[in-house]
Amino acid sequence: AMQRLQGAIEEKEATNKEGEGELKKLDKTIEEIESEVLESTQQLIERKEEIENVKLIEQLRAEISRKKDRIEFIKADIERISQLKEKLSTLTSLNPITKEIMKLGWTGIYGALGSLIQVDEKYRVAIEVAAGQHLNDIITKDADIAIECIKYLKSKRIGRATFLPLDKIHPRNAGDLKKCLGKPGVLGIACDLINFDQKYYNAMSFVFGDTLIIENIDVARELGIGNARYVTLDGDLIDKSGSIVGGFYSKKASFEASEIERLERTITQNRAEIEKLEADVQAASARLEELMAKQKKGTEELTDKEKERIQKQKLVQELKLKRKELAENILTVQNELQNLRIKKARLEAELENVKAEFANFKNIQTKDNVDIVELQSTENDLRARIHKLGPINMRALEEWQGLKTSYDEMSKQVNTLLEERNRVLQIIAEIEGNRRDIFMKTLTGIEAHFKRIYKETCGGDCALKLEYYSESEIQDLSEAGLIIEATPPGKKTLSIDSLSGGEKTLTALAFLFAIQQYRPAQFYIMDEIDAALDRPNARKISELIKKYSSAAQFIVISHNEETISYADCVYGVSMFENQSKLVGIKMPSS
Repeated sequence: AMQRLQGAIEEKEATNKEGEGELKKLDKTIEEIESEVLESTQQLIERKEEIENVKLIEQLRAEISRKKDRIEFIKADIERISQLKEKLSTLTSLNPITKEIMKLGWTGIYGALGSLIQVDEKYRVAIEVAAGQHLNDIITKDADIAIECIKYLKSKRIGRATFLPLDKIHPRNAGDLKKCLGKPGVLGIACDLINFDQKYYNAMSFVFGDTLIIENIDVARELGIGNARYVTLDGDLIDKSGSIVGGFYSKKASFEASEIERLERTITQNRAEIEKLEADVQAASARLEELMAKQKKGTEELTDKEKERIQKQKLVQELKLKRKELAENILTVQNELQNLRIKKARLEAELENVKAEFANFKNIQTKDNVDIVELQSTENDLRARIHKLGPINMRALEEWQGLKTSYDEMSKQVNTLLEERNRVLQIIAEIEGNRRDIFMKTLTGIEAHFKRIYKETCGGDCALKLEYYSESEIQDLSEAGLIIEATPPGKKTLSIDSLSGGEKTLTALAFLFAIQQYRPAQFYIMDEIDAALDRPNARKISELIKKYSSAAQFIVISHNEETISYADCVYGVSMFENQSKLVGIKMPSS
């Protein structure tokens, strides 16, 4: 074994020596070629003017390429922004019911009407007003699909929705409206001012086909109120019935409108940048042609030398790569040689140990008649027991220490998180406590005003109570029900739902004025609150309104003469020649 090991060492030493010789030859060859490359480079440097022109040409080509790439990138960005703008130009987003219907994925469900149209920003408000609640109508292929959707909504108890089946909805006749087209202030029929897929025409004509979009309400007066349905650009609606809805209109999609304006500005800026880049590319191309014409003379010789230099550089790279592989092989051989030498030294040491151990037993007498098989069996048993113990991990203590350190750090982090969680829970409890206190304070304040006003008006007693199942189940008082109880003179205490019509009206108004006393508003609108009251109770309510009118304005719609007699101003509305006529009367201060 020692002789075989020595032979392997000698073989590796020879291989190592041969590799080192080849490595020296490669180093000499690389040095010679690099010297030639340096000489070629020096010759090229001497032709400085040609080199500078070549560099400038390459720079111009790179600049033209970069700017063309930039132009393509901006064009792609403009396309992306245009698509985003088109998406934002839709009037409405899907409401929860429509989303539930669209999630079904049934063939024949097209979507909400407002999500299937695009409209210019100029007509956005007018189209929103013209459509009204129809913006959330769901367009379907036919009535069968619509009926199945309604059954689904009922079964899931989700809500209600309006469906426009294309096989049943018929377009409106816009013949009378076309007579108004071309007149001053008339912008067009609403159906013609929106963009949509023509397969939805029946539904779009049904919603928008009977409406004229005009500039302002004065145009409607000129065309004749009641002759057609008009909508102005700022959102006033003049119905064919003669009703007029108007005032300040708050845009529903101000964010989308501002976003669309921003996208349009971005598109304009990008187009301006494209124009500038195209001009730069044109100028650079002209300069490039001029330099290439100037450089044409002598270019072939310079190109040949450059090619020769590049080929030599490639050869140097190949030789360096070969040298690297050879050096790695030599290193591998040296490592193997070193391992063989270590193995040889270990065997030599073991041989010396065996010789020394043998010397210790040299003078020991051997036993006769020893069973060799028994000795071998004992030896095998001892070796098996040693093997069963397995290798001893001398780094176990070090690994345990590392794991203990990691465990301590994680425990510290867990304790920190628990402390932070407790602090957050404490803050939440404080906030909930404050909410409860404020809620109860508000309820108590309103109840005090309620009792006082009810007693002044009706002469009885009343109370406000919270409705809940049990004290332990109260989590959020703002979610508890409210019970309004009243005790009219001479009667037992009843809930407001059990009172008569007049008593219920008086109790509800007392509660309303209690809220007004606790947190006053600037004005109130009341629609026929005295309809269920007799003359004495109507007088009580009128006196109560008169009392509180010094701190707030009350607009009361009534047909009761008793109530009207207490008003400061009376306005009457009548019809005259198919038009509403308003008459105002200032009542005497007495």
